[in-house]
Amino acid sequence: MGSPPTRRHGAAVPRRLCLVFPIVAAAVVVAAAGVPPAAAAAVRAGTGAAAAGGPTPWSGVANPLADPVECGRPHPSVVCDADGLLPPSSAAVVDGLAKGIRSGRPPYAPAVCGDGQPAVPADAPAGTDRGYEVGVAVVASADLTAGVPPGGAADLGAYARRVYDAWGVGDAGCGNGVLLLLGIGDRAMYIVTGSGARRSLTESRIDGVYAAMRPALRAGKPGQAVEVGVAAIGKALAAAPLSGEEEDGDGVGGGPWWVPVGLFAAVAGGISLASRRAEARKRARYAAFRSALRRTDNDRSAALANRYEARSCAICLQDFPASGGSGGGVTPPRTDAAVAAPLTAAGAASVGAAASDDGEERSEAARRPRTLACGHVYCDGRAVGVTP
Repeated sequence: MGSPPTRRHGAAVPRRLCLVFPIVAAAVVVAAAGVPPAAAAAVRAGTGAAAAGGPTPWSGVANPLADPVECGRPHPSVVCDADGLLPPSSAAVVDGLAKGIRSGRPPYAPAVCGDGQPAVPADAPAGTDRGYEVGVAVVASADLTAGVPPGGAADLGAYARRVYDAWGVGDAGCGNGVLLLLGIGDRAMYIVTGSGARRSLTESRIDGVYAAMRPALRAGKPGQAVEVGVAAIGKALAAAPLSGEEEDGDGVGGGPWWVPVGLFAAVAGGISLASRRAEARKRARYAAFRSALRRTDNDRSAALANRYEARSCAICLQDFPASGGSGGGVTPPRTDAAVAAPLTAAGAASVGAAASDDGEERSEAARRPRTLACGHVYCDGRAVGVTP
């Protein structure tokens, strides 16, 4: 980060992402925060550098590299803590972490710009910082309305973006900067990324940073939370970019990663369900066919043993409906028992005898058509049609 005239952020638009943790009274938070007693007393009493003028406007957050004293640091730093809410040891740890991230040497990674090109050419002199630039701003309370242009947004995201641009985090035109803003009294934090840093520090990974910071914040230890947060940011920036992950509204990227996965799962599930249903229908048809064949075999065996009694039609293989009773069957359309009753073994024998008579006059009973319960009509042992 340099002075605004020489190190302003380029054309890349930073991301917006904010997490607001549970609301409690600011006095209780600061009292349990473990911050220096003077700073805690200043917040509780409404006195001190920032409290004297109320909440801090974005323009009142000094650049810690250009004005370290205004940020409560004895030397140029990446941390601006004008209200003294962080222990000096934590600010020193964050400076060391940010220096390692900026170097781009293992375990950290060289930075890339928004267009995917390296932030520093490969032939740059040895010792050139090749990584991402991280800044940290901590305020007791943010004045979200001061200095907002007409029609401009008055939220913590806009506040953080203005600080990001004013500090000039990252290299101009590259977007390899990250700003972590923490509002102790507002109980909110916000991470702004440039277009290059956004390629690795995606929304899901920022959620991981917040999750890592949350326990220390709940324990009232903002210094430890900032240390853990910057370390998590460095780890996320060193990871491989997640292609296709959803960017924020200002970024350009694919949809959420779970959208194509969900669509694939839905299509695969639908295909699987349709296949299972088709297989079930096929098995049901096969079982019915096997049952009909088995019944036919049984009838043949019974006929050979001279104890056959027709229970189904030899034409359609359908079972004869039950006539009356409590079985719930369908009553045959013919009421004449001699006509409507199923063809019995005796009846079959008489028809067969009539059909084999050579020239002799057939009996009236043998010539009489027989209507089976399914509707097929037999005469002289032959099926002549289906009753209307």
